[in-house]
Amino acid sequence: MIASMLLATTCLCGEAPERANDFFWENDRVGFRAYGPGDPHKWSGIDVFNKATTNNFVVHLLREPKRHGNWHKNVKGLGMDDYAVGPGRGVGGVAFRKDGKWLSDYGDWVAYRILTNCEERCSFELDYKLPIGGTMTLGIVLEKGSSFFIETVTLSEDVPVEGLEVGIGLDLNAKREHVGDLFVDERKCIVSLFEKPHNRKGEEGSMMSAIFAVPICGKTSLADGPEGAKMIMTKPLRWIDRGCSVLTVCAGADWTEAGRFRDAKSWHNYVRETQAARERELAELFRRVVNSKLDEGKSEDKKKGTKK
Repeated sequence: MIASMLLATTCLCGEAPERANDFFWENDRVGFRAYGPGDPHKWSGIDVFNKATTNNFVVHLLREPKRHGNWHKNVKGLGMDDYAVGPGRGVGGVAFRKDGKWLSDYGDWVAYRILTNCEERCSFELDYKLPIGGTMTLGIVLEKGSSFFIETVTLSEDVPVEGLEVGIGLDLNAKREHVGDLFVDERKCIVSLFEKPHNRKGEEGSMMSAIFAVPICGKTSLADGPEGAKMIMTKPLRWIDRGCSVLTVCAGADWTEAGRFRDAKSWHNYVRETQAARERELAELFRRVVNSKLDEGKSEDKKKGTKK
């Protein structure tokens, strides 16, 4: 029955009041959710929904939870939630460290703003109140045809940032079955995991997930995070970082049942290629900005020469 009700392929994001106010986002490849104010767990990690269909699927599971029952089993062969988040970072969750110690978790989102919701792209912002004071905002963009979303962390001016390190992580905890073939590139800050098939009843195929740094907001490094996560970390922040975007990372996932990636090699190659493409895009953007400034300078020099 669910197959006949699927919406057309599109990028889509929104709140699901029917499922504890979770906030979801999905495209033709994969779906995600951030736990909402009605969730009793108070987990700030990001959850993944596997999809074997290019049509919208996650929206139905979350907005009609009673109708579709246990979505931890493959629903009509179309997909499932087979990713265990728990107290870990999930795929793209944020954690904070200060003076060498990981700070306490901050729970679910408290406010959201949808910026774009169309076929090719969805974008939005999620606000989180921090126990150390102030607000963290996650800016997220998901485009059609990609297994990755872009995530930017911005801190409000009242966050005590001095000495604070910010990290976006990937859960590698064996207790939550996040084990398998792992690829790590310390220099480019890439962490990529192709998981072993899970043993839950009704499970099919293998999950895969990855994060990598976008070289746009200063130097980053990899660190072992809380609850078995691997984190892409900023250096300690300074007071001038108040109210600023401090970290940008790509985070994503896929599923062997979707047919795009059948083994660890093909997934890790896709992750590396996507990171390299993002790096080239930013290099080209920087080149254009520099050339534009140079052209402006030449134009001003010509004007001054004419006046003389």
